[in-house]
Amino acid sequence: MAIFLIVLHFALWVTAMTSFTSSTSSTSFYDQIIDYTFSEYDMMNTTDLSTDTSIVTVGDKTKCSSIVELRISVKGILVKAKFTIITHCAVELFAIETPVDGKSTSTSEDNTNAGNSQEMTSTTVTPLPWDTTQSTTSTTWPPRYTNIPTTEQTTRFNDYYYGGEDFYCGSHWYVFDYFENVPVNDSDPVGYIGNEAHYDISVKFEIVEDDASDVFFVDEIGTIWTLVELDREIVNHYTFTVNMSGEYLYKYVPVHVNVLDVNDNVPVWLQTTYATEVIDGTVEGSTMLVVSAVDADTDLNGRVKYNVTPPFHNHFEMMDNALMSTMQIVLDEMQQYRETEAAINDTITVTIEALNHDGQRATEDAYVEIKITRAVEAGFGNVSYQNAAVKENEPSGTYITTLKSITTVPEGYDILYEFAAKVDDIDIDQYTGNVTTATILDREDRDVYHYAVVGYLTDSTKCLANPVAEELLIRVLDDNDHYPVFTHNTSTGYVRENSSSAQIVSMVPQISTTDLDIGYNADIRYSLSGEGSDQFEIDPETGVITTTDELPQGLDREVTDEYHLFVTAADRNGDAQNLNTTVPIFIIVTDINDNEPVFYDEQPLPIDIYENVELNTNLSKVQADDNDAGLNGRVLYSIIGGSHGDFSINKRSGVLYVSGILDRESISSYVINISAYDTGNPILESYTVVTIDILDINDNGPVFSSDYYMAWINESSEIYTHVLNVSAEDIDQGHNAEITYSINSTDFVIDSNTEYESYDINYGFVEHTVTDFHIDASSVVAELYIGVSDENDNSPIFAASQYDGWINENSDPGVKVVLDTPISSVDYDYGLNASTVYTLSGDGHEQFKIDNKTGVITTTDDESVLDLDREERDRYNLEVIVSDRDGVDDLSLKTSVPLTVVLCDVNDNYPQFTQDEYDYEIPENTTIGHVIVVISTTDEDISVNAVAYTIVFGDDGKFNIGRNSGELTVESELDRELKPRYVLNVSASDVGSPELINYTRVDIHLTDINDNTPTFSPVEPCEEQAEEVAIGTTVLSVTATDDDEGENGAVQYSISDTESFTIDKDTGDITTISRLDYEDVQEYTFNVTATDCGEPPLSSTMSVSICITDINDNVPQFLNTPYNSNIQSNSKKNKFVISVTASDADDGDNGLVSYNITNDKNSLFTIDELNGNVFLAKDLDVNEVCESSLENCDVIFSAVASDNGHELNTNFAPVLVEIYFDENGTLKFEESQYEGGVNEEEVPPVYVTTVAVIGNHVVEYEFFNPVADFRINSSTGDIVTSTKLDRETTDWYSFTVTAKDTITSKHNAYVPVMVNVMDINDNAPMFELSKYDENYIDEGDYTDNHAWILNVSASDGDTGTNAEILYSIVSGDRGKHELLVSYCRVVDRSDSSEAVALLLIEHMPLDLALLSSERHFKINKTTGNIYSVGVIDRETINTYYLTVMVRGICK
Repeated sequence: MAIFLIVLHFALWVTAMTSFTSSTSSTSFYDQIIDYTFSEYDMMNTTDLSTDTSIVTVGDKTKCSSIVELRISVKGILVKAKFTIITHCAVELFAIETPVDGKSTSTSEDNTNAGNSQEMTSTTVTPLPWDTTQSTTSTTWPPRYTNIPTTEQTTRFNDYYYGGEDFYCGSHWYVFDYFENVPVNDSDPVGYIGNEAHYDISVKFEIVEDDASDVFFVDEIGTIWTLVELDREIVNHYTFTVNMSGEYLYKYVPVHVNVLDVNDNVPVWLQTTYATEVIDGTVEGSTMLVVSAVDADTDLNGRVKYNVTPPFHNHFEMMDNALMSTMQIVLDEMQQYRETEAAINDTITVTIEALNHDGQRATEDAYVEIKITRAVEAGFGNVSYQNAAVKENEPSGTYITTLKSITTVPEGYDILYEFAAKVDDIDIDQYTGNVTTATILDREDRDVYHYAVVGYLTDSTKCLANPVAEELLIRVLDDNDHYPVFTHNTSTGYVRENSSSAQIVSMVPQISTTDLDIGYNADIRYSLSGEGSDQFEIDPETGVITTTDELPQGLDREVTDEYHLFVTAADRNGDAQNLNTTVPIFIIVTDINDNEPVFYDEQPLPIDIYENVELNTNLSKVQADDNDAGLNGRVLYSIIGGSHGDFSINKRSGVLYVSGILDRESISSYVINISAYDTGNPILESYTVVTIDILDINDNGPVFSSDYYMAWINESSEIYTHVLNVSAEDIDQGHNAEITYSINSTDFVIDSNTEYESYDINYGFVEHTVTDFHIDASSVVAELYIGVSDENDNSPIFAASQYDGWINENSDPGVKVVLDTPISSVDYDYGLNASTVYTLSGDGHEQFKIDNKTGVITTTDDESVLDLDREERDRYNLEVIVSDRDGVDDLSLKTSVPLTVVLCDVNDNYPQFTQDEYDYEIPENTTIGHVIVVISTTDEDISVNAVAYTIVFGDDGKFNIGRNSGELTVESELDRELKPRYVLNVSASDVGSPELINYTRVDIHLTDINDNTPTFSPVEPCEEQAEEVAIGTTVLSVTATDDDEGENGAVQYSISDTESFTIDKDTGDITTISRLDYEDVQEYTFNVTATDCGEPPLSSTMSVSICITDINDNVPQFLNTPYNSNIQSNSKKNKFVISVTASDADDGDNGLVSYNITNDKNSLFTIDELNGNVFLAKDLDVNEVCESSLENCDVIFSAVASDNGHELNTNFAPVLVEIYFDENGTLKFEESQYEGGVNEEEVPPVYVTTVAVIGNHVVEYEFFNPVADFRINSSTGDIVTSTKLDRETTDWYSFTVTAKDTITSKHNAYVPVMVNVMDINDNAPMFELSKYDENYIDEGDYTDNHAWILNVSASDGDTGTNAEILYSIVSGDRGKHELLVSYCRVVDRSDSSEAVALLLIEHMPLDLALLSSERHFKINKTTGNIYSVGVIDRETINTYYLTVMVRGICK
C-alpha cells in the first residue's frame, strides 16, 4: 500500500508539472521517464530528481493527459509502473528543462516574440488544482502538494478553460461509500460523476482498469453501478480511473469506492475447550479464566459478546471475555447439577455462547471445565447473615448490634472479631462483638454496609481459624433531611383553547422532582397556585396538570393566551413536618380554528361591464377578517361557482378580475359565489355573492335559419297561395337586433315585416335579400327552389316475392347481410310519387337497417341495440316494406315481402370461470404440492373446445396450476414475513379460432405461525449512568421486534442476573431497584430476554452492560486523628514537625487529595500540599507563641484535606504541637522522626523499628491513636506488625507514638513514625487490553524498512525491578496458520500467573507481492512496539494471529 501511495503521489505531482498549455491552439503531450530513489516514508521530500521533458503538438485538439513511466527504487528494489496522468489546461505553455547543474530555463511564445531568452533561477509552475494557495513561483522543484480532496462531497477544483466553455479538463477526486452485499439490481447507484462534463457535451464513460470494469460500469449519464455484489471481507475498497471522451473533451476521473461493512458474519471460536482449577469457597467476583472468539466484520459488527448459558448462568458471568464468579463457589451446591452432566465428581462444565452485535450466535459454544478442590480445614464454620439497622445522623458510638457466633470455641481459646478489610464508618469491639457507629452516617451517601467479619482463636498468638466468621449487613434508616428538588427550574405547558375538562396540559419539560430521602420522607405531593390557577388542576402524586373538571370560564386564546403559575412540591405527603420547594411555570393557550372569516360587506354592490372588456381587467375587491392566529387566521379567497371560467379572484388579495372572453349573447349575467376560507384545521369559510351584468354591443349580423329553402306546389294552386316561410335572426339586443326582408323575384313577393312571402303562377330560383337596419351596405342571402308535384296513383312493386339472407353472429355495426337476390322495386309515378324508400319490420328488425334507396341490408349502427348472438337466437323472420312518396305522409302507397336472416356461429364465447373470484387462507407452513383449489370453466359455443389454465402473474414462483386439470398447488416454501398475500391472475383459454382467453383473480392469504424470535435493536456496549441516582430511575430502554403478527409478534421483556435493576415487561425500560455506588460496583452486566406471546413462545436474550460513573460523594478521611508532636523552643524554619495523611474513596480528580492549614493564628506552620508533611514556616519565637518563656506550651491548628472534584469536599483534623524548653526536665525522643521498612506479606510479628527517649526516664510507649496493623511494646518501644501487610493496598503508614512519664506524669513526648511497605514480586503482569482489534498493514517488503503496526502494553502491580517486564512474540510471526491460537498468553516468569490478549493483524492487497519465508514481525522487548520486518503478501496469508508473551525480569 505504501508503494501504491508513493506512486499515486508521483502521479499527482506529474499532473501539476504537465498542467501547462500554449496560448495558441496547440497543446503539449508529455512522455516522461522519472527515476527516483527514496527511503522509508520519504514521500516527495527530496529534490534529487532528473527528468527528460519533451513537448509534442497533437493536432488542433487538446488531449489533457500524459503518459508517465515511473521507475522507483526502494533501497535496491526496483518498481516500474506506467500511469495515465490527468492534467489541467492553462493559458500558457512552458517547457521546463532541468539540466544537471539544477538551473531551469523557461521559454514561452511571448518570450520568443520578444526576441530575448532569459535564464531563470526559479521554476514558474501552474498551481496544483487542489492547492489554490500555492504561489505561481516556486524555488523548490518539483513543487510540493498539500491536500487531495477525499470526501464524498464533490469539491470543485480551479478548472482551467481553453478554447471556450465547450472544453475544460479539470477533474475531481471522487470518494464514495457503498455497502457490501447490495444486490446488483438494486436501485441505489454507487455514485455520480456526470458533472465532470459540460451540460451540452455528449460524453462516453469507460473504466480504464480491467479488474475494476469487471466490478463496476458507468452509464451514459455518468452514474456508477455495480456488476457484482461487493464483499468487504474479500476487498474493502476499490480505486480506479474513468475515461471521459467526447467532442472537444478527453479526460480521466479518479474514483475511490470504500466498501462498508454489514453484519454478515458470526463469531468463530479460536478455542472451544478450556480448563482451570479453583478452591472450594472461592469468593464472588473472582476471575476464572479468559476465552476468545473473533468476528470477521469490523467495528460494532465485529464486536463479540459472551454469555454464560444454563445451568451455571446464576453462578458465573462474563466481563468482556473474562469468566467471573457471581457468588461464592461451594462444591456441595454444584453437585445438584449431577443429573445434567454439567457436574461430575469435583468438576463442573460451564457453557459459554458467543454472539455478534446483532445477537447472531456462533455455530458452536465453548466449554470451560472448572475443577473445585477442597482446601478448607475443619474448624470455624460460616455463619448466616446477621442483619441490623441504625438511623442516619445519629452520633458516633451509637450501638447497632452484637455479633452472635455459633462457633464452638476450643478450650483455652478466646474468639476475637475483626473486619476482614479496613472499615472507617463502623467499629467492632474485638472481644464483645458489639458493633457501633464510628462516625455520623448519611443514608444518602450509603444506605447499606455489608462487611465480612474475620474470627480469630487466640492464646499467646493469634491464629486465623477460618476466613469468614460472619457476614454482617447493616441498613441505614432514613431521616427527612433533604428538600424535594425539581428536575428543571421551570417548565412551559401547552393546552388548546376550548379544551374540555380534565384535558392534560403538555408540559415541556415534564414536571418531576427527586428527593434524596426515601419512603414516606420522599413521598412528594404537588400543588398549584397563582392568578388563573383555578382554571387548572395538578395531580398531587404525578404532577400532571389538567384543566379543571368544571372550568370557571372556558380557555379562550383570544381572551387570555398565557398563564403564569407556581408549582410547589412537598415531601412527607404534604404533612405539617414537610419540606417543600416552589418553581414558576408558564401555560400557553394554543389557538384552534374556532373563528370563521367575516366579510366586510355582507352584500357587495352589483357590477355592470360591456361584453368587449379586456382580459385581466380588475373589477372589485372583497375583504374578510379572521380573529384566529397564525395559519388559523390567514384568509384566502376562491370562487366556488357562477363564474363559468370567465372571472377569477386573487386568492390572497381578494381582487376579482376578468379571466375569459365575455359574450353577452352566450351569458348575459353572472351570479358569482365567493368563499373566504382560513388555512386552519378544519378549514372554516364564509360566503358572499357578487352579481355582474354584461352590456350589449352590436357585434352580430342577421342569420337565416337555412342557407337553402325548397318548396313544392301543385299546378292547380291559386295566386297568393302561401308557399313557405323564411326567417332570419340577430342575436344582438334592442335596435341592434331589428331585421327587414326583400326578394329579387317578379314571380313571388315577400312581406318585409310579417316574414311571409306571396307568389304568382310561375316558379323558379328566387334570391331573397335581408338587410340589417344599422348596416346599410351589409346583407345576407339565401336561395329558394320551388317545384311542381305529381299525383300519386301507382304502388311500388318488388322484383321477388321472398328474400333469404345470412350473416355471422356478433357482426360489427354496418356489416352487410348476404342475400340470395338483391332487393329492388319499381313505381310508375313521377317525382316524389315515384320516389320509393325501403323499411324493415318484424320481431328483431331493430338489429338491422336497410338502405332506404338501394335496399342493401346491414347490421344496425346503434351499438347499444346490436346484439346478434346465435346462442340466444339463430334466425330472424322479417318483412321488407317499400313506400312511395318517400313514405313521408299518409298519401304514400306501400308493398311488403318476407325476409329470413340466418345467424352463422363463430367462436365468440370466452371460457367462463365457475366463480368470479377465488379467496383462500392457508398457513404459511403449507407443504409443497398441497392442492389449494381446483379451478373449472364452461363454454357456450357449439363445438366442444378444450381449456388450458395458466398463472399469468403474481405467483412469484410459489404456486403452480395444472394446465388441463386446473389444480392450484403450492410450488415452493412460503413465508408470511416475506410476503403475506399473493394475488394471482389465472387465465383459461379455449382452442377455437380465434383463441379466446378469460381471466380470474385468486387471492391467497398466508396465516401466521410463530416461527420468528424477537430481535433486539443494538444498544451501547456499556451504557453510562452516574452513581447515586434515585431508585426507579430509567437507565436504558431496550427494544425488540418480532416479524410475526398478532400474539406471535407481541413482545414482553424480562431481566436476569441482576438484583440492582428491573425492567418494564411491556416498554423495555430498565430502572434501578437498588442504590448505585461507584465505590462498590463500577459495571453491571446482566441479561435481558424478549419473549413473544406465541404458542409455543419464542425468545432471544441480549447481554446489557451499565457502566457506573463516579460523582464526588466522598469526603477525604484522615487516617489518624488527632495528631500530636513536639518541638524544642529554639527550633528553626523548615524544621519537620509532623506528617498528616488522608484518603478519598472517590476516583480520579474526585479522589485526589491536597493539603492545607487553617486556624494557624501565628502563621507558624506550612504544609506540603501533596504529601501532608508539616514544617515550621519561620524561626520559632516563644514570646510570640507561649505566655511564658519558661514553661512548655501547646499550639493547636487544623490540617485541611480537600479533594479535586468539581465541587470540593473538605475535611479537617486537629494538630497539637507541644513546645518545650527544658531538655532535662522534658521528655524528648532521640530522633525527631522514626522510619522503618518491612516486606509485604511477611507473617507477623515483624520488627519495624524502636523508639526511645533521651535520658533515663521511666516511660510507657503507646500509639497516640489506635493503629490496626501494628503494635508497640510499652516498655521497650519496639514496634512490630500485627498482620500481613499488602503494599498494593497501602504502601506506607504514618502514625504518632506517645511517651508518657510514669513517675511525674507531667511530661509527654510525641514523635511521628513512618513505615515503608517494601515490595515483593507477588503480582503478575497484565495487558491493558484483553484483546487487540484488527490491525491492517499494506503488503510489501519490510525486510530493510521496518514498519510500525501497533503497541501492546502490559503493567505489573509491583514496583522497581519487580515491575520490569520484557515482551516477546512466541508464535504466529512466521506466517503459520495458527488459527487455534485464540489469545496471547501473558506469563510472569516469577509466579507463572497468566493474562490474555489477542492480536489480529490483516493487510491489504497490492499488485506488487514479494514473498519470503523469513519471520514477518518482531516486537521491541522493552516498549512493546510491534513492527513488520519481512515480506507481507495477502494472497499467501491474509491474517496473522500473534501470541505475545510478557515476563518479569529475574534479578
